[in-house]
Amino acid sequence: MKYKWIEENELVLDIEKQTTIPVGNGTAAAIEFAAWLAEGNVPDAADVEPEQPVTCSSYEFLQRFTQAERIAIEASEDVCIKDFASLLKAAQEIDFDDVNTLAGMAYLVSLGLLTEERKNEILTH
Repeated sequence: MKYKWIEENELVLDIEKQTTIPVGNGTAAAIEFAAWLAEGNVPDAADVEPEQPVTCSSYEFLQRFTQAERIAIEASEDVCIKDFASLLKAAQEIDFDDVNTLAGMAYLVSLGLLTEERKNEILTH
């Protein structure tokens, strides 16, 4: 027998039979699971759901910048800033943890268009 938690101490999966068992509900399967536990066995851990990315629309993301910051970014002649700004505007949504978002924001800091503190405020979920 092999079991895996679905919800710890509430619901377990019998891996071999592919059936779920409510813990302690008195069914034959629940009694069998309790006996298996009493023998010192431990079910596999429940699957950890992947963290959903934090996103917002391009408009909402750009609204996190002050007007002065947006104007300074727009006025920049730096080709990398122009590229980052165009990608932000074209995106359907901005993923706060995306490597390109983080790199672009770090680049804005490196050029002095944002402080590290402002970058962190903008990226705070």
